[in-house]
Amino acid sequence: AHGESNSAHNFCKTFRSSLPDWKLEPIWIDQVDIDNYLISYCQKYQIDLILVTLLGDSHLNAKSETYDALLKIGKKIFIIWPDTNDTAVEKIINMPDISLHISIDQPEKYQEAKLIACRNHISLWTPEDEEFYRPAEKDVDVSFLGTKSYPDRFFYLKNLIKLYPDIAVGGGQREHRLTPEDYAMVVRRSKIGINFSLSPTGKFHQLKGRVFEYIASNSLLLEQKNDVTPLFFEPGVDYVEFSDLVDLCGKIDYYLAHDDERLKIANSGYQKFKNNYTAKHFWDKVMSYLEK
Repeated sequence: AHGESNSAHNFCKTFRSSLPDWKLEPIWIDQVDIDNYLISYCQKYQIDLILVTLLGDSHLNAKSETYDALLKIGKKIFIIWPDTNDTAVEKIINMPDISLHISIDQPEKYQEAKLIACRNHISLWTPEDEEFYRPAEKDVDVSFLGTKSYPDRFFYLKNLIKLYPDIAVGGGQREHRLTPEDYAMVVRRSKIGINFSLSPTGKFHQLKGRVFEYIASNSLLLEQKNDVTPLFFEPGVDYVEFSDLVDLCGKIDYYLAHDDERLKIANSGYQKFKNNYTAKHFWDKVMSYLEK
């Protein structure tokens, strides 16, 4: 109903482009009886690695007993956790035999101590498809794309739409049925992209994929002040922080009026992305754990 999930380009497409010698066969959990299908598939074919991206707490996810059965027949399983909330942390701790757990939303420094101590867990970032997210001509002044219903986002966007009638605001696949291509086109064309880093619960900040989408597109990222994003990019050098609505509006006005400064910061972030955080960097780090 909503088209392909982001996993199709964030993980499948970037895996194929980064590791051309590997064969990847996606299995979508809403199209099969995943528990029976996965076990029979792995018994039938020689599988070197099972990569799993979990859909929250959905009943569609494979059961832990399925992973246990696959581990017993010698399969390596890497699980990618897009949302490391309290429930996810408990699940990671209770799945100690999984070959590798990968968080993409919150660096270890800001996670619970028991997760930091987990021997088979690493923190990375969302791998971005550079065919989607790349520098392009900028003819959109300001944009925000994503779910709008989080309390902090609702407040900011309600006021920004009044103050900046031309701001590009969209709700992604579920709210506005934007295709991944249409979503990425707006990001690429944006002079300034806004990100709100609070989790849906409002309890902690997350490293949103949106950070890398805008920076990979050589757009200026205006990022809600937090203690996670500075572990990857430098505020004031690679992107610009804001602390409240007045501060955000002031910085939108300033950087739209000062192209040279906007372009300098955007380009600094873009170069750091290219040197450190591309999908190739992501998959190189993941696959290095196969040898451990």
